[in-house]
Amino acid sequence: MASKLVLNRISRLLLAIGPLTTLAISPFFSFDPINPIKTLIVSSIALSILALMMRNKSEISARIPRLPLFISILFLSSLLVPFLLSGSSKSEQFFGNFGRNNGLLSYFCLVVIFLATVFVRNSETYKSILLSLLLTSVPMTFYCLIQIAGKDPFSWSAFAAFGTLGNVNFLSAFFGLSALTVLYYLSLEIHWPKKIGLVLLLIFQLGIVWQTDSIQGLMMFAAGISLLFLSILFRFSRALAIAFVFFLGTIFYFVLQSFVNKGPLSSFIYQPSITYRGDYMAAAINIFKGHVLTGVGLDSYGDWYRAERGVIATFRTGYGRTSNAAHNIYLDMAANGGIFVFAAFVILNLFVLFVAFKALQKTVLKDKLLNITFTLWVVFQVQALVSIAQIGVTIWGWLIGGSLLGYSKIILNSSEEFQKDLTVNKKPQKVTLDAASSLIAFLGFSIGFILAFVPFKIDMDYRGFSQKGQLDGMVEVTRNPFATSYFYTHAQLLAMSNNYQDIAYELNSRLREKFPREIAGWFVLANIQKATEQERQIAKQKVKELDPYFFCFEPDFVELIKNEFIKLPQPKQRELALGWGADSGLVSRADFTLQALGDDYLNQKIVGFCS
Repeated sequence: MASKLVLNRISRLLLAIGPLTTLAISPFFSFDPINPIKTLIVSSIALSILALMMRNKSEISARIPRLPLFISILFLSSLLVPFLLSGSSKSEQFFGNFGRNNGLLSYFCLVVIFLATVFVRNSETYKSILLSLLLTSVPMTFYCLIQIAGKDPFSWSAFAAFGTLGNVNFLSAFFGLSALTVLYYLSLEIHWPKKIGLVLLLIFQLGIVWQTDSIQGLMMFAAGISLLFLSILFRFSRALAIAFVFFLGTIFYFVLQSFVNKGPLSSFIYQPSITYRGDYMAAAINIFKGHVLTGVGLDSYGDWYRAERGVIATFRTGYGRTSNAAHNIYLDMAANGGIFVFAAFVILNLFVLFVAFKALQKTVLKDKLLNITFTLWVVFQVQALVSIAQIGVTIWGWLIGGSLLGYSKIILNSSEEFQKDLTVNKKPQKVTLDAASSLIAFLGFSIGFILAFVPFKIDMDYRGFSQKGQLDGMVEVTRNPFATSYFYTHAQLLAMSNNYQDIAYELNSRLREKFPREIAGWFVLANIQKATEQERQIAKQKVKELDPYFFCFEPDFVELIKNEFIKLPQPKQRELALGWGADSGLVSRADFTLQALGDDYLNQKIVGFCS
């Protein structure tokens, strides 16, 4: 049997990794104050946990069901396919792209966390994970209130309420999870002062979500409440539960209608950003179709978006609207990783769902901990269909997924030997490991820290030189083999704007060599003074390859773009016109084409695209 001390230490690390990852920021140290520090924490703690698990490797197959263990290993192995064969930068695939950090290292750590959560097989740990989510939301709520009040001590937030997650949508999703956790604790028998505090916390969190104008959190909260209410109905009346399912189906239909700005809920739900997300998802599908086996490389969606976005997405708002994520985690897996990564990821989640259903059936929906864990996991998966894998939020999805699988297995396995083994599952306590285990845990932590510190140090160095205005130092940072394309593009533009043509040209040459699909390198080459005429022509051809509908280098670009409009079927022309804000009465005419908007209107619009 695994050492109680090791199990308790792993449990305590699991309880720490969520709050630390979500709340950590580094606005005083790094250029990106959100993601590198979070990745550093996840990598350090996850590899420390892995080291402790390997200390008890004989217990891994006994405590983790063989099938999810196999699927997890298969998922990690499949990540090597795009890493080795896609042709994208190995460093960016390993550490992830600037501003995302969703590379091989991050996903390896998330899988470790998932498996470790199953490994501890401790119901008290699973309860404590929910409590840690709740407690994490308390300082997050206070910080968001400070941001809303315009008193944020960090200028990086621009006084917008996004907490420590860098984006209102990520914050909204986090509060969607935490608000449901608050409801769970309100359903328990606790003292009234605590209940009053929880009610206030819930009101503040939902109010902050409302203030951000991001619907993700509210929809997650509504979906979670619906699932919990459905579980109550099933216990009392199957007929009422079935009727409620039909009611939810109707609401779901109206919600889907609202995504295309139709139906009775459109005025409450629809936002232009929903249409843009559809563009990003459609591009991901196109990328996947063209790279089924290997994908385009981990966290490399952005290198291919322009080439696969299509004419509607290109001209809906203009060339400048791009994305480095599909805004759908499953489609990101497919586009970046290919069929093997996508299939393994889907199968892993389906297995968790299957086991959870069996546990729900056995408990007849009467186990509150199972019900809320299942609800949180389902809501997170729904959110994953319309959002990005931001590690400060995603960490909870993997923790909750591991908790759901582990707790479901506790419920389903009722053997005397298993129950005896569970006697160690008391609430995790402060413990002192033996010297060997402590050393192994420290070594794992050190390896994880060193790996993730590489991009963090690059980020810090670049920020330091940038603040001092030392272009030479910024250029030197780009010579690091692990520097991302972002630092190249940022430095070359600074060199251009300050008329350091030689430095800009040298940077540009290295950028194009290391990151040939980074379109900014080719744009600069087409305009930089030191480039030869032959280089300019090559650059323009490359831009056209990377962005097929970019005609702005052509002297007759207005007519060329008009020709693309004319080729569109009428429904697509209508869609484009409505996106531009054209008169709906004119657009709805049976004989409508974009030419009906008039040459002056179209010419002005097209010139705007290229200005």
